Parts: sequence; C-alpha cells; structure tokens
Amino acid sequence: MTISGNTYRNILRDNKFSADLALSFQNCTGISEFGFSGENKTYKFSFISGKVFDHENRYFSSYLPNSQLNILTNFSGEAYDYSIDGDKVLYSGFKQDLFAERFYFKTSGCNVQASFTIKGKKPTCVLGIPANFYTGQLITGYITTNSLSGIRIFSGSFENQSSFYFNSIDTGYIKSNSSGQVLIGQNVTGLGNFITSLTLNTSAGDYSQQVKITGLAVPYLNYAFQLDSDSDILNNLSTQTFVSGVEKAGYANLNYSYDTNYGNLIPSSLPIDISLSYYTGITGYFGQVSDVSIVSGGYGYLSAPTVIFSGGNPTSAASAVALLGSTSVDYTSVVDVNIIDYGSGYTSVPTIIFSGGTGVVNNINPIVASGVASVSSYIKSFSGFFSLETGLDGALINYRNQSYVSGFKYTKTGSSVNNSSIINIKTSYTPSFDNEIMIAKLSISGVDNNLIERYITGAK
Repeated sequence: MTISGNTYRNILRDNKFSADLALSFQNCTGISEFGFSGENKTYKFSFISGKVFDHENRYFSSYLPNSQLNILTNFSGEAYDYSIDGDKVLYSGFKQDLFAERFYFKTSGCNVQASFTIKGKKPTCVLGIPANFYTGQLITGYITTNSLSGIRIFSGSFENQSSFYFNSIDTGYIKSNSSGQVLIGQNVTGLGNFITSLTLNTSAGDYSQQVKITGLAVPYLNYAFQLDSDSDILNNLSTQTFVSGVEKAGYANLNYSYDTNYGNLIPSSLPIDISLSYYTGITGYFGQVSDVSIVSGGYGYLSAPTVIFSGGNPTSAASAVALLGSTSVDYTSVVDVNIIDYGSGYTSVPTIIFSGGTGVVNNINPIVASGVASVSSYIKSFSGFFSLETGLDGALINYRNQSYVSGFKYTKTGSSVNNSSIINIKTSYTPSFDNEIMIAKLSISGVDNNLIERYITGAK
C-alpha cells in the first residue's frame, strides 16, 4: 500500500506487540515515522533523509530510494528489540511502558510503499449465560476476557434462524477485572433445550461460540381467597323476628387455596386471621316493663282508659291497653292491663297513668284507677350478644368459650392452615327484649394482603 501524509489505525489495546515491516521510500530527502501510540506515549522508528533511527534516537541503518528495507521489532512492557533485513541489531532497548491503542505512519516530502504485519496475543472473549431461563423473559449474560488492558465490544449477532437475538450489549471496554452485560431475547417464545451459535465483534477481532440453554415455564404462585357465599351470614342475623333469647346464626365458607407450577414455591402454611369486632350500636344498661299490677281498679269507667307509662327515660316507651271487668260488680273498673310493647332502655320504673274513659255511673262520681309497673333490666354488651366460631370440616371453635376476646373484639392471632382448605365461619346474635340493632365487622385476612370485610347487623 502507498502511504502519504499521516495514517492511523486502531488496534487491540495491549502493551505487547510485534511488527514486521517491508518499506520502500520514494526518495531519501523526505521524513517518515512509524510507531505505536497510546496513553499519550509512543514507541517509534524514524526515517530521516536516508537514515533510520530507533526509539532511543540511535542511528542503526540507511536506505536508498525505491529499495526495500525490512524491519522486525518486538516490544513488551519497557523492553524492545529489533532486526534489520534479518540481522539482529538490538536485543534489549528501554522505553516507557505503554498500552498501545493504534499504530501510525507519518510522512513528509515522500511517499512510502509499505507492507506490514502486526501481531499481538489475542485475548479470550466469552459470553456467559445461565443454564436456564424463563421463557418470554430477557436473559442476562456477561462478556468476560482475560485481557488486562481491555478489549472493546462493538456488536453481536446470532446465527440465521436462531430463536434468540441481542436486545442490548454493553459496547464499552471490558477487562479481566470487569465484564460487559448483555440482554438476550427470544424471537419466538418456547420451552425446552436450545443450542445456537453467536458471534461477538470486538477490537480484538470476531469471536464465535456455541451456547446451550434451557427454557423453563415462568413460575407462578396464585392464591384463592374467597367467600363462597355470604348472603346467609348477612341476612339471617338482620332478619327481624321480635323474639327474645333465641339465637340467630349465619354461616359462610372461605375457600383458601393456592396454585403453583413449581414444587419449591408451595407454601409451608397459609396464615389466617378471622375476627369479629364491635362496629356500632347502643350498648350498656337496658330496662323494659315486665308487668303492670292493678293497685286500684277505680270506678265509673264507661270505656277502657288509655294506659300511659310516664318517666323512666326509655329509648322506646312501653304501651299497653286497660281491660274492664265483665261482671256486674266490676264492669266499670280496670281489672287488668294487657302489655302490647314492653319498651326498652328504661333506667327507672315508669309511673302508670290511666287517662280518660270515666263518667257518672249510678249518680256516683268516678274514681281513677291506679297501678304499679315492674321493670326488668340487663347490661347489653357486644360479646354478650354476638358470637364467632370458626373451624375446618364442621369442627368449630367458639371464640367466646375459648376466651379469644380482646376488648370489643373476637380475635385469635397466629393461626394458619397447612393446605388448601375450606374454612367454616359461623356468626350468631342472641337478642334480648330491647329492639336496638347492633352492627359488627367481620374481618378475614390471609396471605398476600388478602382481606375480606363484611358488616353484619344483629336485630331482634
């Protein structure tokens, strides 16, 4: 090749090379220079007006126009040697250690016919990938080398019709103490064993290799956490029957299970926390009228008087009707009281008042009847009215009986089931004589932040 002016070529970055040069100069008046450069340093030979000088500026040979001059040189670290036309001239010279990144020719005042071979030890360059990957996901690999000085990665490609492609390649320098990351994708997703060839294009040349990899199904672990039906547990307790002392119960089943395609993902247990807590409703002291005793039936009632329950601070007042006698002796007197509504919330005994219904009978002025009420009372509490039971296969544990009570809440922490299960849940409400509703919150929590909440109304 003919060289004129300045010519530079990049080479593998290293501090050890050999160069075999065959040079023919157009004339002996020009100036030329051949060398290696890197790190702002050079290793060179100078050709000045027919004379050849080495790196340390020693004159060691001459040349004539259009005659071939053969120079072989080797350098490593700080040492170098060279031969001229097959004869060893210098066995060991001294230079600065440099990692060469290019070689160059500089000419001024002449052209040079040059033939040359530059040799260095090619470093390793290997793409490492995992033995297995999850199909449909990118594969992460790393390019490594044994080069201390480093090689630059330009690009990479897989063989034609390969199932894989390079999604991205770190195109910087890699060294023996570093690596370059690559991401590999699948052209068509699939499972099983794959064998394919690839080529990496680098500053040290091309590297080809064959890789083997196995595609696996993407692992999954899904949980089922669902009440099969909650209408029974919601409706049974809220249906009004106006019957005291009879338990109203509702039932529900929780489907708690998992599904996975890998055995090592099977959970050792499934945590479960079921609680029933007070939400809203009147609690505390409750009283109701239980009976009315006639103290005096009075006289002169032409019709049954109105019965009034006065005082007692009820939340719901009692009501009743008076009954007159049926004989000739008592037909104008109150003989009994029929209680229609016992009321609720009485904090004290109300006063009984018989109002209206009187008139003059047998020229005798009427006498107003009188009576005394009796009150029954109790303390209404959340845990006294609501109850919670849970279990497996119908074997239920009563939270109240087991003292799983904390404040206004039934709860049992740290529970779990070992396998996929159907968990039975029973809530119950036992009303007393008051008509006030109470609402409780049923909370069911499990793995993976699953949470189910239901608001259950207890009514008489």
